[in-house]
This record gives sequence, C-alpha cells and structure tokens, in this order.
Amino acid sequence: MKSIRLSLYLTHALFLISLLGAGPLHASRYHVKPTGNDMNNGTSWTLAFQSLQKALDVAVSGDEVWVAACTYKPTNLLGTRNDPMDNPFQLFPNPTKGQFTLRSDLDAMEGWTYSICDPLGRILTSGQLSQMETHISLQGQSTGLYHVHIQNHEGKHYLLKLMKQ
Repeated sequence: MKSIRLSLYLTHALFLISLLGAGPLHASRYHVKPTGNDMNNGTSWTLAFQSLQKALDVAVSGDEVWVAACTYKPTNLLGTRNDPMDNPFQLFPNPTKGQFTLRSDLDAMEGWTYSICDPLGRILTSGQLSQMETHISLQGQSTGLYHVHIQNHEGKHYLLKLMKQ
C-alpha cells in the first residue's frame, strides 16, 4: 500500500514538474509571407502578415514568428515609432537608464491605459494615461528589452518596445 501511494505521489510530482518546464501556455504564433497583408491578424498562413516588421511589432516574449521563404528585413529594430501617423505615442529617452516619458499626440487621453511587461510577459507596472506626457520609472529593473502596451476601452492597441541600459 505504501509503494502504491509513493508511486502516485511521484507521478503527480513528475506531472507538475513537466508543467512548470513547459514554458508559456498562451504563446502566439504569427505568420509572414510575401503575399500576406499587414491588415490581417497573422495567426495563420491564410491570414499572414506581409512584413516581418508587423509580426515583430505585435509579438511579445514567448511568441513565435514563422516566415515563408523570402528575404525579410525589419524596418524598426526597437519597435519605436516616431511618426505620429503610425503611432500617436512616443517613448523617450529610448534607450533609458530607468526614467522615461510616454508622450501622446492625441487630443484626449480619457480611457487610455498602459502596462509595462518584462521579457517573460509579466506586468511590472500599469496605470491610466490622463495627460499628454506620463513619466514612468523602471528603476530597479534589469537591463534589457521591455514591452509597453497602450490601449483604450474601445480595443485600440499600440505596442512600443523600450530598451533599458
């Protein structure tokens, strides 16, 4: 009886260990092909993006980007956009040593929120955007790449990438 109970405990322990080592359960896969369309969602070959940059802009840590045979070149390695027509939000300084500013060119900030995620997708800080400029700190966080997610209550979403030195 003791050996059956011990065997059951070991089986459960091995199962839990395998789950912990399995990696993120909610990773996404994005597809890119020359005949795709960047207005698609990229979640299948049928709905593939056309540009590698679009896939890089939407992917977060743990996601996969699959590309069809072709030559692709990212156009924006840090994922930061300075063209207000593309994205009304800017981060500066980028790279940062800890303190940075999130600026918006929108007339109204009501309903907009931000969240800062580490490379593993964990939310480090979040808040409401109520002014044209919001000052945010990553003091005490490791150097590396962080994702700044900005969204409103209508589902509009922007992703910026911030490098901390």
